[in-house]
Amino acid sequence: MVGKKDENRHKYVLECLSSLPRKILSLYERDNIPEFVLQDICSENCFNIIRAAYFVDNPDFNSCKGVAGFCRNEAYNAHENMWQDPASFSKFMHESLFNNQVRGIQRDSIIRNNHVYDDVVKELAPSLGFVNPAWCNWHLKYYNEGLIVYEKADLADETFDEHFMNTLYVLGFCAIR
Repeated sequence: MVGKKDENRHKYVLECLSSLPRKILSLYERDNIPEFVLQDICSENCFNIIRAAYFVDNPDFNSCKGVAGFCRNEAYNAHENMWQDPASFSKFMHESLFNNQVRGIQRDSIIRNNHVYDDVVKELAPSLGFVNPAWCNWHLKYYNEGLIVYEKADLADETFDEHFMNTLYVLGFCAIR
């Protein structure tokens, strides 16, 4: 039997995920939409992620670049209003130490150089403060590859793992600049 807490979390996750396309389109002119998406999906009520670092690997240009970072300790306080006040959220993220640390990472392409994702994550994770990092990669358009290094608040909670992985594809619809 599903408890009230679990039922509320399921409801929140569904609301979060079903509203993402509308929210993304409402800010199509912004160049930091991946930051909005990460903040939303990593929240305690959604996928409950402590920290996440999103990278895009572009083998054609031999580049793997940090795009956005989320850290629970630096989370935006007015989370419910970030999509309605994008300028305030963007300013906040521009000043976020973790987000800037992730965005400052630029390395050779993982794919083009036949690097092993596990090795790359082991190299990146400690410098970004991950204690129990997990990661996944997925295909993006133009033969690019997304990589997210993340840490769950509750390592034993696997309830939404597959939904989290599937949700990451939404980042492929966000412009990267």
